[in-house]
Amino acid sequence: MRPRFRHFSWFRRSQKGSVLVETIVVLPIITIFSIGLLEFGTVLWQRHQIQTGVRDAARYLSRCTYDAATCSKIAKNIAFYADPLGTAATPTPGERVPGWDGSPASEFQVTPTTPAIGDVITVYAQTAYRGSPLFSALGLEETIELEYYHQTRYFGF
Repeated sequence: MRPRFRHFSWFRRSQKGSVLVETIVVLPIITIFSIGLLEFGTVLWQRHQIQTGVRDAARYLSRCTYDAATCSKIAKNIAFYADPLGTAATPTPGERVPGWDGSPASEFQVTPTTPAIGDVITVYAQTAYRGSPLFSALGLEETIELEYYHQTRYFGF
C-alpha cells in the first residue's frame, strides 16, 4: 500500500499553490459580502431620499396658503423632484429616487386635503425598491417596499 500513496505525501508537505487555494475559497465569500453591502447601502439611500422628500413636502404644506390643489401639486413636486416647479424648471430633470415619480396615486397621499389651522397634516409615500440586477441574480425576487410618513401641524401663514 505504501508505493501507491507515495505521491500524496508530497502534496501534504508542499507549500506551492496554497495562496491560490486560499484565494479561491475566500474570494466568492468576499464578493457576495461586498455586493450585499452595496445593495443594503442603496436601500438605505433610497429610503433616506423618500424620507427627505416627504418631510420637505409636509413642511411646505404646513405653511401653504394657496388652494388645496395647488398646494398638493407643489408638495408632490417638492417630494419627488426637490423642486417646487417639477422637472420643467431644472436643466437636468430627475427624481430623488429613480422610478419614484408618483405615477400610481397611492405612492403619495396627503390627509386631510383641505386642512384648517391647527389640524395635523399627514404625508405618506411609498415605492418599491428598484435595485441593481445583482439583487435579482442572487434569487431575491421579492420586492422591498419603502414607505414613510411625516406629520406636522398646519399653520397656514
